[in-house]
Amino acid sequence: MSGPADRLQQLWDHLGLTEAHIATQMAGDIAGFVHAAPQRLAGVVLCVPARLDPAPFGPIASRVTLISAERGLTATITANAQPRLSGAARQC
Repeated sequence: MSGPADRLQQLWDHLGLTEAHIATQMAGDIAGFVHAAPQRLAGVVLCVPARLDPAPFGPIASRVTLISAERGLTATITANAQPRLSGAARQC
């Protein structure tokens, strides 16, 4: 891990967290952490993401919630990502 993923790992270790929920608008900021330590994520909320590569979240799809507007850019992005995230929930 490097960058944000490494900093998250160090922070969680410092706080004694073995597993936690996380929410973000910037999916790319946690994608490395999801890849490196999926067992540490109890759940992930991707809140109105303006960009989203669903691939890194595939292994934890059942623990992912996508939140978007009913229409517009984030609605399109989450609607396009959901089929690649089998088991992910989507809220509009």
